[in-house]
Amino acid sequence: MLKRIVAVVTAAMLILPLLLTGCESQNPAAARPNPSESASPINMLGSYRLLTIPAPSLAESLIGEAIEQEIGVYLPPGYQDGPELYPVLYFLTDFDGDYIFSLIHLSDAMESWVGSRYPGFIVVSVKGQNRFGGSFYANSPITGNWEDYITQDLVSYMDTNYRTLATPEYRFLCGHGMGGAAVINIAMNRPGLFGKVYAMSPTVMSGRYYPYAFNLDQLKGLQTRYEDMDTSAAVSDYNSASLLDSISPNFTTAYASAFAYDGSKKPPYVFIPSSRKDWRRYESGIGDWDKKISRNADALKTLDGFKIDYGIQDQFAWLSLTIRDMEQSLIAYEIPCVIEPYLGGHSDQIPFRLREAVIPWFVIYSSALPDEESEESGLNEDMEDVENMNMENAGE
Repeated sequence: MLKRIVAVVTAAMLILPLLLTGCESQNPAAARPNPSESASPINMLGSYRLLTIPAPSLAESLIGEAIEQEIGVYLPPGYQDGPELYPVLYFLTDFDGDYIFSLIHLSDAMESWVGSRYPGFIVVSVKGQNRFGGSFYANSPITGNWEDYITQDLVSYMDTNYRTLATPEYRFLCGHGMGGAAVINIAMNRPGLFGKVYAMSPTVMSGRYYPYAFNLDQLKGLQTRYEDMDTSAAVSDYNSASLLDSISPNFTTAYASAFAYDGSKKPPYVFIPSSRKDWRRYESGIGDWDKKISRNADALKTLDGFKIDYGIQDQFAWLSLTIRDMEQSLIAYEIPCVIEPYLGGHSDQIPFRLREAVIPWFVIYSSALPDEESEESGLNEDMEDVENMNMENAGE
């Protein structure tokens, strides 16, 4: 049996400290508590805070994206009590994901594992929504450089203001849906930054599915709207709150804005496919995986751990089909990766998966674990429990 510390906390009780800490100072001195300050000798629960941090990488976007962004931070039990350094798990939310509730689920999952054997991680839940609904965590002249925001602004902020183990082997990246696809892209684009990555039901797509997954009516309507309007008036209208509110969230507009910039200075700024072969430009985002994997095989091989999961009942059928194609590419290029199907849909199993699959994977496979010989038997027991549970969830 797994030996866990059970934290019985309701969602309401978790949200309250989040709200109360939302206005805490971002001064590094405030974020690094004085070890001499009094603290409970038995601190079974971590602490939570909501922060707004600088995001200079989003400056100068064509839609005027905010240059301050919200994050949620969970600090594990014991963080306030001493000078120890901690690993950090960054979590990228889905297109319609809520970073606050993601933080609650993540912290609940973490506190089911932490204890004398597993000291826990700092967890950062990232708000990935922009003015169109979802940023895809991609660099774009239209929506801003979201990948740079994650890999530069956010990581630097955490390493500066919190007691982090600021090396790749202790820096982890996880995401769901839109965030899961970004996890894979970032692992390829930024080798040596994150040691272990986990993509939960990543929103990935093979090229043959693109014409069926996107609805171009809104983009075509926007293009028609601005055809006879001068550039200045079009930009002013496009950036107006009323227009953006009327078109957001929209997956197609958000995706095209992230990956299909047409080089113009007039809204909607995106390339709109007119034939099936034109969709190739869109594949740079969440598609074209065989070429990406081939081109970035060396980067993926630097990872200490790489895992992808998906629900076999996911309503987005192209997702699981694409992951199976990706698995063949990963095998062909000899890239170690765990692919785990499980019984469930796209989002209905997130809390369960975080608690029973994601956090255990990071904890147990982490080089941050104690390496004393006395821990080996307990570690093996936990591994057997997790593996048996994963087999049951996959229906094997």
